[in-house]
Amino acid sequence: GLVKAVHEGNAVITSKLVNGNKKVSCDIVVKKKDTSNQIILDDISNESNEFALYDSDKIAKKFEDSTENPDGSYKEGYYDVLPDGSKRVNERWKSEYDRYKQESEEALNTQANIYNKLIANKKSFVIIRYTREREYSVADGAAKILKQNGYGYLYEHMDGREVAIRRSNLDLKKLEDSEGSIVIVKEGKIYAVINPNVDTLKNDNEVRNWLSKYIKID
Repeated sequence: GLVKAVHEGNAVITSKLVNGNKKVSCDIVVKKKDTSNQIILDDISNESNEFALYDSDKIAKKFEDSTENPDGSYKEGYYDVLPDGSKRVNERWKSEYDRYKQESEEALNTQANIYNKLIANKKSFVIIRYTREREYSVADGAAKILKQNGYGYLYEHMDGREVAIRRSNLDLKKLEDSEGSIVIVKEGKIYAVINPNVDTLKNDNEVRNWLSKYIKID
């Protein structure tokens, strides 16, 4: 059965058959949670909302929606038909693509500036970095748990694109190859990282337990 701890201390859990012929007991020791590594996060709700406005996925989707059909084919007017019947993107598509690249560049710089402002002010906050490569999304689980606890966070997409954290002044040595999917920053410096290539978390409960080592989680 499931045993839920409600307070630190010792307890004996006993289970027996209804006829009383057999029973089994186990000792349970509940220790006070170690909060020595926990830090207090700053309120970065304004920075979080601004950061989300420059989401790379939203910018890419805006470009794709303007030039492509739902099946991935080019929309009418964005390609020329060659003599052999094949299609080639035209100047109109290239113009849209140039606009997309410029908007992406401006978004990256804006996000990097948000990072740098938080770093310069020695803020403590969480960065979540999303990748679609795994069956369970550690990033989505962490985002949900942080939101439930009222924490703001910076959310980046890592699927082969350049990301703003690499343009920021944050010291990335602790990120190894910058693949950490949850990054906790303490007073402007990286404090803890969960790396999906090494420490894969498999569900929301495991993510909650990991986060609670470093920040207060209900």
